[in-house]
Amino acid sequence: MSRNTIMSQSACVQTDTHNFLCERIVETMKTMKKIMSLVLAVACMMSLSVAAFAADSVSVGETVTADAYVDWKINWILDVTAHLTDPSVPPTQAPSDNAVLETPTGDYPYQVTITLENDVLALTSIDMSEVKAGDLGGTARILSYTTVADSYRAGEERISSLTVGFSSFDEEYVFTAEEYANAHSFVSAMGQVGEKDFALTIKVTQ
Repeated sequence: MSRNTIMSQSACVQTDTHNFLCERIVETMKTMKKIMSLVLAVACMMSLSVAAFAADSVSVGETVTADAYVDWKINWILDVTAHLTDPSVPPTQAPSDNAVLETPTGDYPYQVTITLENDVLALTSIDMSEVKAGDLGGTARILSYTTVADSYRAGEERISSLTVGFSSFDEEYVFTAEEYANAHSFVSAMGQVGEKDFALTIKVTQ
């Protein structure tokens, strides 16, 4: 066998070995990529599980933020979100740490009572049927409410607090409701005194 032939065969062997090693490296990299993707997916699931546990690990007596508001999209009086927990005019200040989780008295795991401070946009009625927050959201119901004498209209009352049962936090529960825009100077100047039918949104956050 000539020297050239031997060198040619040796080169072929080296080339085959190189190709084999390259293929193995590529396969190993693909495997590592799959493992990393699996690890990331597991880590993400664990993170979500921890977050869900943290969200549900609340207890009676814990302070929460409970908002009751007319969304700006439907508040054609002023095009701002009106928080009925705010006594100001207009009531644009969202509440913070204004409610306490109560011992549930109904079929819901969580319950709060929301005090409605605003007497200018006075809540006069609200649907007490169960509502759902979107197609996949939680559920809520107005369990009871209290009333006080209306500050502006003699002989009339407004709803002063709502006790709400709900299944999960950070959801927007929208209830059919009616209000009366009282004759405050601000409302009168806008020519908006009278009955309204704005839906009321309840949202409770930790």
